[in-house]
Amino acid sequence: MGILAADRAFAEGLDAALGRCGVEATLLPPDPSAWPQDLTALAVELGHDDSDAAWARVSGCAPAAVIGLGAALDVGLHSSVTVRLGIDASLRQFLHAVAPEVDAVGSEERPASPVRVRVVLVDPHRLRREVTAAALDRQPGIEVAACADDASTALLQMERVGAAVVVVAVGVADAGRICAAARADGRPRVLLLDRAADEVRLLDAIEAGADGYTVGENGITGVARAVEAIARGETVVPAVLLGPLLRRLIRRQRDAAQAAERLVVLTPREREVLALLVEGSDQLGIASALFISPETARTHLQRLLRKLGVRSRAEAVALVEQTGMAERLGRIVEAAS
Repeated sequence: MGILAADRAFAEGLDAALGRCGVEATLLPPDPSAWPQDLTALAVELGHDDSDAAWARVSGCAPAAVIGLGAALDVGLHSSVTVRLGIDASLRQFLHAVAPEVDAVGSEERPASPVRVRVVLVDPHRLRREVTAAALDRQPGIEVAACADDASTALLQMERVGAAVVVVAVGVADAGRICAAARADGRPRVLLLDRAADEVRLLDAIEAGADGYTVGENGITGVARAVEAIARGETVVPAVLLGPLLRRLIRRQRDAAQAAERLVVLTPREREVLALLVEGSDQLGIASALFISPETARTHLQRLLRKLGVRSRAEAVALVEQTGMAERLGRIVEAAS
């Protein structure tokens, strides 16, 4: 069987699970010309650029048995798929589709290790979650103590198992809640797992409070090394993204400094008005909170917009968030109330 997946760690996990069940598999490169000529079955992850591009070139001469994995299963491009397993499919269902006679996932003795890092894995995609968990759990020094498909479940599991590291896959809604809870408690440490290196998602992860960022294209051993490094207190960032990350951080810091300079010119009253604006108050709400007339509130708003060099209230709020001064302005409102 051939395995075509954009995420190398996921592909290696599928390969390992099939191997434990006695099914021989081959990880396929993106270029179909390098695939074995005698390929009789194919498991392909659909809905991702690398896999879809390769699949498009061979769909007309695909093997007799094609198992499509992922959410994008109804596109005409994938009409040759014979078995379709969506994001809620389990590892057991996948193995049964490959080899119906297989009744269990298969097991081997875990490699011995005196100390293991307890991990919670969070991924909304069930098959990928189960495959990655099984593959990570077999790495020396790592124990996948629990899995979750969303942030709420992850928060419960983090406390229940006493995790040292939470691995959060890209695509988890409200992942920032996990980072916030980890920062508040001082542990566990948070590692974002992406399919491929992306500087925007890296920066978002760092700003949300993640302790590291790694990619599945490094394979399951690469993910394991990142988990162990995070557990030791290190910060993990792919070397290829260090330059772009630093440039973005420097640019954001410069932009924030320039925005902060504009806030300095506001009068104390205008800062109070701006603080209320950031909290979501409209003109009438500002007037009520500051015991002034709506007309006076409108005048303050017009003046602060002009001083800040913005054209709308939304732009003013964005400017405050850019400088990171929302909390300080909030204290101004508390002091005035």
